[in-house]
Parts: sequence; structure tokens; C-alpha cells
Amino acid sequence: MVFATEQELKTNLEYYLNEMTAGNEIIIERNGEQIGRLVPQGKVMQSLTESLRGFIKENIDFDKEREKILREKYELTD
Repeated sequence: MVFATEQELKTNLEYYLNEMTAGNEIIIERNGEQIGRLVPQGKVMQSLTESLRGFIKENIDFDKEREKILREKYELTD
């Protein structure tokens, strides 16, 4: 996880894009407060599921659930 002020991000965008390419999340700060997060494409689902930790009571295999929903939606069979 890398922290950057709004101005640093504007000035050094290429550097921060390279950090994201390397798999790092970028936390953006303005006036000492965190205002946003840039998440690498490959970590979007992980970031979302981590943000739900505590809300979901069961151990859910999200990949299996996703596959099940897609199979039902598109009426696929094995």
C-alpha cells in the first residue's frame, strides 16, 4: 500500500501507475485525510470482499458462488 497526496499523484502520475502495475494500492490523501483508493485491476475483487469482512457470517467460496450464478444466468450445464 502506497500513500500519496493529491498533488503528488498529479505530479508523479506515471510513478503511481507503475506502483499499481506492480500490485500496490494507492491511498490518496488531501489535507491529511484519506479521500480515495486506487486498486489494481487484479485486486478489485479481493478489495471488495475484504471490505465486507464482518458483514458476511459464513465462509463463502466466492469463486464457486460466482460460477453457480453465471451457470444459472446463462443456463449452462456441465
